[in-house]
Formats: sequence, C-alpha cells, structure tokens
Amino acid sequence: MEKKIENCNLPLPSTSSSPTSEKIASTDHGDESSEENLPMPKSLIGAENYLTLTEGKVCALTKEELTEAITKCKILILDSAVCSDERKWLVRRLIELRYQLLTVEDLQVEKTDIDESSLDISICLGHHLIKRFQPTSTTKRYCDVCCTPIWNVVQYWYQCKDCRYKCHIKCVENTIRPCAHLVQADKERYERKICPEVGLAAQNYECGECKLRICFNKNSWSAPPRLCDYTGLYYCTSCHWNNTAVIPARVSRNWDFKSYLVCRASYQLLRYTRNWPIVTVEPRLYGFVKELAEIKRLREQLSLMKHYIIPCRMAEGERKLMEKQFKGWSYFLEHDKAFSLHDLMEIHSGKLLDELKNIASKFEDHIIKNCQLCSGKGYRCELCDDKDDVIFPFFSTVNVCSECSWVYHKTCWLRYLVCRKCQRNKKKQLETVPPES
Repeated sequence: MEKKIENCNLPLPSTSSSPTSEKIASTDHGDESSEENLPMPKSLIGAENYLTLTEGKVCALTKEELTEAITKCKILILDSAVCSDERKWLVRRLIELRYQLLTVEDLQVEKTDIDESSLDISICLGHHLIKRFQPTSTTKRYCDVCCTPIWNVVQYWYQCKDCRYKCHIKCVENTIRPCAHLVQADKERYERKICPEVGLAAQNYECGECKLRICFNKNSWSAPPRLCDYTGLYYCTSCHWNNTAVIPARVSRNWDFKSYLVCRASYQLLRYTRNWPIVTVEPRLYGFVKELAEIKRLREQLSLMKHYIIPCRMAEGERKLMEKQFKGWSYFLEHDKAFSLHDLMEIHSGKLLDELKNIASKFEDHIIKNCQLCSGKGYRCELCDDKDDVIFPFFSTVNVCSECSWVYHKTCWLRYLVCRKCQRNKKKQLETVPPES
C-alpha cells in the first residue's frame, strides 16, 4: 500500500496527481472559476498517504484500501476548520474516493471473469477514461486537448464515460479540464446569473480554462477570444469551439430556449446534467406561462393520486404505468418545484403536458370509477347540505385543511373558514383533560 502511493505526496488538485495539475494551481488568481483547482493543503502533504489516490488504472487501489481511505478522510474532515481550504479539498477528495469505490464494486460485479489488470480504464482529473477503437465508424471526432482529428481507422482514443470528454492516448497527460461530474458535485446548482461577464481585465487577459494569453487585437495573428454565455468568461479557440446550448438561467428567469455559444467545458457540463432535477423556476413565470402553471397543477394532483394507487391491490396496471412513465424522474411525484433542463424543454414543446394529462386521466378514472376500494376513500363536505357529493383531495374545486387534511368544497370553505373536524378534535381534548384539584 505505501509503496504504491508514496510518490504521490505532491501538491495536487482534488482529483489529480498529473504534472499539468501543478500548472493550473500555479496560475490560480483567486477567482471563483479557479476554486475547482484548489491545490492540496501543505498540512496534508505526507501526513496522510491514504488520501493521495494514484492515477492510471481504476483498480490501482482495492476495495478494502478505498474503504479505509474513506474512513480516514471522514475523520480528517471532522478535525478540519469549517470553510477552510483544507476542508474543501478533503470534501472533494471524499467525493472522488466514494466514486472510485462504486466503480470498483461495479467492475467486480459485471466483470468477475476478467483480470483487474486487464481493465483499460484510466483516471485523470475526475475523468473515467475508457479506451476506444472503432475502425468502421464514420463519425468525425476531435481531441479535446489538441483539437486535432481522431482517426478512427488507425488510432485508439480515450472517452470519459461520464461527460463524453475525448482525447488521444498521448494527450491524456496534458488534460487540464476537470470532469463535469466532479464540477457539478462541487457546485450542486447551475449558474443562476445570466452570462455573468466580468471582462478580460478581471481574467488577467488569460483564457478561462488553459490560461493562455488572449486579447482583442486586430493586428494579432491569433483569433479573438470567445465569450461563454454560461460562465461569462472568455476562452481561446482551443477551449471554445462555438458549441451552442440552452442556458438554464435564461430558461428559469426569462423562459428563453434559444441556444447560445458556450465553451467546451460548459457544453459537456450542460449535456451531462441535462436530466438532473436542479432547476428552480422563478415563481413569477407561473403567471405568464400557462403550460408551466398547468404542469404544476398536474404534479400536485399526481402526488396526491399516488397515495391511492400505490396501496391499492386492484391498481396493478396503473402502478406499472407509473413505474414506466416516472422511471428515473420520481421527483416529479414528490414535489412541484424541481425540474431538469430536459423537463423544461419538453414543457416548452408541449410533449410533457400531453403525457401528464393522459396519466392523470387514467389514474382519476381508476380512483373514481373503476375501483370500489379507492372510491370508498373519498370525502364528504361537512359544511354544506350536499351529502351525496363525494370529493377527493386532488380535485381543483376543493380545499384541504392544513391541520387534519379533511377535504371541503372550496366555496364552502371560503364562506365559513372553519374546519368541523378540527373543532371536534379540540373538544375531545378538552373533555379528556382532568380538572385541576
């Protein structure tokens, strides 16, 4: 164990021990974009070898060694100061170690008959690179490091299984871009400002990723810098390929689904997190976008209907429909605020609204018409004389008491503003309280 990692005690970013990592750390100017490349604190160098995970094969450390490293890392996190650089580095290291442990466990389950040393998976700055060779493919690919073509017929190449980062085998050691899964795990949310541009002077006239000198000079032989609409930073042409993407901040604030120019790192990040429920829409948009308000209402209805469908032994078909339609996005039935970028694009196109209406219609038919067990769980309004009208909490014409969850007609509730069931409960409590001696 010690021989394997004793040479890794160098200042490292949170996921790498490559020579290019030191270059990033040395060019750090203290801005927010450089926080991802925080070097390893000097207090940890040589103090805890378990934390310096060697790069190269994914199975460089065994499952037992990774488990021990995670335990040591947790102890050091608790001992470090709150919000310190040391704790930030340790938290990112803990994320990577846990990811490594899951990867090793998956490989042991899926490839038990293959020798671990023969697994050609490399790790670099959080990228989990798998060797590819597709001589019959006609797809044009370019290296994210040197920007030159990858010749499928004669060349092997690496591709990250998470963010789809691609590079030549010889270019792996020159990688300076962290993997999108690690960047998003660090920030958890999208950039909330619309193109937070700071200007080239704030960037010290350097590329936002590779730190190459850039400027707007007509007499210069190099191409002018390119602005990324997601990060608001300027990049060189090697780090910005004029890819276009829908910007989450523009969607959640202005309902703008136009594609804007972004750098390669932002493009890979937005593509990787496209189905993650990490977008919160501005509340004012519900009043302007009818489809969005309708989706919110349907989500509230479905979250109430599931309490009838899931325990019902007669709703086998409806449960299968629920599992099929909401597989991978169960959050849709849990709360009505979180969306993924893909969900919002489907709402804009009208596809998601039609699907949810169809599902809600089938669930409602089962609860009200087709199942006696579910229809027997309805309510009757205690504030009016209509005792034959059975109502359910997912109706749009009812009001649910926030304390006891009893259901009333909305018009009756606005007239009396009192819950009969709550009154009875309070009366029972007073009757059961023993008199003072």
